[in-house]
Amino acid sequence: MSSDAINGEFDVNSLSEDNIIQFLNSNCHSEDDAKHWLEFFSNRLKNLDQSGTEGQKSDISSLKELTGEARNDLTRLRELKKKRELLLRKIANSKLKTDEFYDILKEKCEKLQNLEKQKQQMVALEEFKSILRKINEAYQESTPKAIMFYSEAVLLYQNLPEDSNENLLDKMYSKIEDWESKLIDSVKTDFLRTMSKLGWGTSNVLIAANQMKETEREHLIGQRNELFLQLLGLQKPAIKGLVDKSIISTDNELADLNLPPISALLIVFKKRFYFHFYGDRKTNSIEKPEWYLTQVLKWVQECKDYLDDEFQPLVNKMWNKPVSMKIKFVAGLLGFIRTKMTSDLKHVVYNESLLSHYVDEVLNFDRELENCIDVENIDCCFYSPLQVLLLDEKVFPKWLEMESNLVKEKLDNLLSDWENCWKAEITDDNRLKFIPKSANIFLTLLDCISNRYKKLPSFEHRKQFFHLQLELMDEFRTRLMQLKNQEKIIPLNESFIGILNSAHYVIQVLTQWSSDVTYSLLTLPRMDDVTGSDSVGIQTSVGPFDYQVETMSLFMQDCELILARYVANQVKEKVPLYRSQKFWTKSQPKKSEEQKDEAGKNVSTIAADILLPFSTEIEQLSLTLNENSFRNTWKSVCSFVDKIIYIDLVLKTNFSKFGCDQFVTDISQGLLPIVGKFTRNPRNFFPCLSDIVTLFSLSKGTFLLLKDHLEQVESGKCDHDEFQRICNEYRLNGLTNATQILKVMSKVI
Repeated sequence: MSSDAINGEFDVNSLSEDNIIQFLNSNCHSEDDAKHWLEFFSNRLKNLDQSGTEGQKSDISSLKELTGEARNDLTRLRELKKKRELLLRKIANSKLKTDEFYDILKEKCEKLQNLEKQKQQMVALEEFKSILRKINEAYQESTPKAIMFYSEAVLLYQNLPEDSNENLLDKMYSKIEDWESKLIDSVKTDFLRTMSKLGWGTSNVLIAANQMKETEREHLIGQRNELFLQLLGLQKPAIKGLVDKSIISTDNELADLNLPPISALLIVFKKRFYFHFYGDRKTNSIEKPEWYLTQVLKWVQECKDYLDDEFQPLVNKMWNKPVSMKIKFVAGLLGFIRTKMTSDLKHVVYNESLLSHYVDEVLNFDRELENCIDVENIDCCFYSPLQVLLLDEKVFPKWLEMESNLVKEKLDNLLSDWENCWKAEITDDNRLKFIPKSANIFLTLLDCISNRYKKLPSFEHRKQFFHLQLELMDEFRTRLMQLKNQEKIIPLNESFIGILNSAHYVIQVLTQWSSDVTYSLLTLPRMDDVTGSDSVGIQTSVGPFDYQVETMSLFMQDCELILARYVANQVKEKVPLYRSQKFWTKSQPKKSEEQKDEAGKNVSTIAADILLPFSTEIEQLSLTLNENSFRNTWKSVCSFVDKIIYIDLVLKTNFSKFGCDQFVTDISQGLLPIVGKFTRNPRNFFPCLSDIVTLFSLSKGTFLLLKDHLEQVESGKCDHDEFQRICNEYRLNGLTNATQILKVMSKVI
């Protein structure tokens, strides 16, 4: 704070102990502040000594005393600060010594722990060596006893800490593996001999066992069960000390795919498989994968019940966690197929026809196998479908390419058969007779692709197939557009109408597919973007085929307009002929009353000649076009014809009273009934002609009154709402302003 500010806040003439202390407390926040104010007041006192009065001197002496006390307090504050710094240094030194002591103590504790761990490992090693000696001694006498000691060795290994010495773990595991191999070989021979006597490997093992004597069968079954349990007890432990824990199973029972008893049971089938499907055998044909796939399915069918009835109860008693012997046996058989098929696929991928055959056989095999072993009702299994082989990085791109080429090739063959590709395969069904053969087969091919990929385990691979389907749909639409451009000159033919019906059928099918959650999921960037609770909401989001449906709808609308313009132009070409009749500009000839009535009720000959082909074309469209496209087409035809007759005929022709009557008859009894077959109110689709018929049907007085009224509206002499009132009164809806109505009325002479 400056000296000027001090003079404003602190009155030297009113010095007292309280206000001086209050001022110092509020302005002294540090040692430097205290020094500053002491110096300031000292200088002020000197000035006051020189210029002050005697009344002020007493106050100044009080201020001197206070400043002296402040100097003493400042001295004591400095001493306290020095003591504080000294104390902080002592604390830091003590902390440093404490940390050094802690580190030394921690190091000694770690050494002590390592020594304790080494001691435990040495004890475990000695115990393990003792167990190995017992195994060796028991192996000379009794295999079951050796297996019992083997189990103790496995248990000892499993109880060792994960951070045990790696060399110790490796040596112990190596010894366990050696003894496991010896014990399995010892038990496996007896087990296979017993299983052979019970008929294992025959077409019906249960029947073979039942044909034996009861005592002999019971003895063999007891021996079989004992040997099976011995093999089951020879399961290797999980390897300890691995950095990557993901390469082993968390369930020790599932750590090895081929359990010892499973490996033994598979030996007879492995020999047969390699005998028949390898080497120079006729059954070893790369073109016939169904031979070994069918054989494996047969083996599964023959053995699954035996495994469930005879061995599964033994496994359930020995292990708490569920392990399906049937699934493990199937997984072993699938191993034979994978080895064989992986080798064959290296050559098959370059032959699209053969690759397609392999895909069909593999997918059919997986489907039949799942039905056979009922995979969905098994809680824990090692089952992996065979179709995973088709997802290999060298096979899958070829599979995609094959599917694409297959569809395009069949599409080329279909469209090359020009006479039949647009015909319906079923003609006696009102719903199916508008489905051309080409569109039906194309969508069937796409559906076959869906059936092939919908059960693939990988979301990304399914999504690639989905994108392939979208590309093929765009390809089909492009083909239709090219063919439409070829046929649009004279579109009223079977080919053009077949193209339009094809587009409509594709839209129908894609709309149905859009409601399938399977396709909706494939539009997501990742499978993780949806959970089970969100699957219902997906169906209401943007559809998977919205773009294809939209583009095909635009294509269909274009085809409908081409058809409508073509039919309407047939009428337009004959309008000059209709206008050339002289009776439009002449007065009505004198006839009897009966002849007048007759003439007023009949459609003119020239109108009949124009409307008869028009009616035939409309009828042809109704029989060949699908219902939705026909509805849109005939409405467009009506709109075009309405404008053609209004602009090219009415506005360019003068009508006598007789001409007006004949025109009304031609429209009311000739044109409107043609459309009346498809709607109750045909006049609604000819708004301009409907208004013209109304105007031409007015009596002479009403006609002149309306004309005068409209001229006043046009000149602005009436309110703006007057025109609308007139239209409502005379039911005029097509002619939108007074000028248009007056132009029509001016043609009446």
